[in-house]
Amino acid sequence: MCSLLWTGLASWSFAEPVITQPPRSAVQNLGDTVRLACRVSESYLDDYFDWRRHQSADRSQSDQIYRTYNNTGFTLGAGFPASRFHREGLYGLNIRSLATSDGGVYTCSFYGWNLFASANVFVIGMSFMSS
Repeated sequence: MCSLLWTGLASWSFAEPVITQPPRSAVQNLGDTVRLACRVSESYLDDYFDWRRHQSADRSQSDQIYRTYNNTGFTLGAGFPASRFHREGLYGLNIRSLATSDGGVYTCSFYGWNLFASANVFVIGMSFMSS
């Protein structure tokens, strides 16, 4: 009896966290807004979390959109203006006024658990440059 109880407690306390709501790929028009969710099954308060955009097909190059440590600090990466890129909830990403350059693969990452999830964002429409 004692060993069964211990086994149950051990498996409960060391459950592997999972991403319960990964970001979903989206096709959006120029100027629209996209919301990318990223939810995890466990409380994540003791390490780094970030969102990255990959614009190369092999994902070798990426730009950090935002990061947080212990869910306290929040830092936007260079080239991601606060007027368009927003943290939504604990781990979500909201991008307003989409530009063609916003297209790419977006990845949310829980580093302490080595959990990652990605989605493609396609921005369609034409932008006209004035001469």
